Amino acid sequence: MAEEFPEIKYFEPYNEINVSKGSGLERYGIAWDAEENDAYKFSIEERAGIMADLCWYVSKAVKSVDRANQVTTPSLSVDNNHSHVEGDFLDALYKAIESGNYPRYNDVADTRIDNFFTIINLHAYVEYTESNSIFESFDTKAQTKVNEWADRIAYAYNIAKAHNDGGSRVWLTETGMSTYHPDGEPRDEDNVAAIITKSLNKLDTALTFVDTVIFYEIADKSTNAGASAVETHYGLFYAYDDLDFDPYTAKPSAKAVYSFFNGGTSDYSALDALAARYSE
Repeated sequence: MAEEFPEIKYFEPYNEINVSKGSGLERYGIAWDAEENDAYKFSIEERAGIMADLCWYVSKAVKSVDRANQVTTPSLSVDNNHSHVEGDFLDALYKAIESGNYPRYNDVADTRIDNFFTIINLHAYVEYTESNSIFESFDTKAQTKVNEWADRIAYAYNIAKAHNDGGSRVWLTETGMSTYHPDGEPRDEDNVAAIITKSLNKLDTALTFVDTVIFYEIADKSTNAGASAVETHYGLFYAYDDLDFDPYTAKPSAKAVYSFFNGGTSDYSALDALAARYSE
């Protein structure tokens, strides 16, 4: 792959391996969603060992093509609703490397972290749920949830520091917020944009160790995608076939991101031009 696509310089070996259900790493291929099969699933330590092996061999392969190529950790979900949050898995991954047992099938064990990965790869979403509480304003509750989100990211970073990993960069390769509730109802899109702005402010002030942020995702999925409403509407732009809006029109979320990185501007003509380009 590195030879075929030399323009690609960064490689992620696995997606959300720390999520206990649906990780794809189950012994004997047994269905993950059957409770009676729990005893056959890999433990977090076993998965960490598998990933240490995988990272080392992927790193060796891609760097044999170009020494500038880099490998991230498998992306780690840092959301509260997963049974194995990032700290447990990231800690187990470092311990696997430190054990001297990896890589397997190699004559010499390796404990040098940057031979396994050079980037800590996190997925983190603000877990905001609207309520009708008269005791808490939107702004207060939203800021509380953004602070909790930031704490989860910082927790992962502190795990790395505890294992003397001062060289790995931290990437947030999934973040954002759907403009639909998990129950399928639309959210107030201005509120979503406000939460995204608060998140960016937090990154700029308290999470300065994060050097790359990627929003999930650029545009809503097609209305025919077959996914749930909440999954379909994470985009910064509306879907090309959303009948309620012009194709690829910028959402308030996109405007919030654009304004943040352009001095607070309210001139969104560049976003309109981008939408027009992709709708042709």
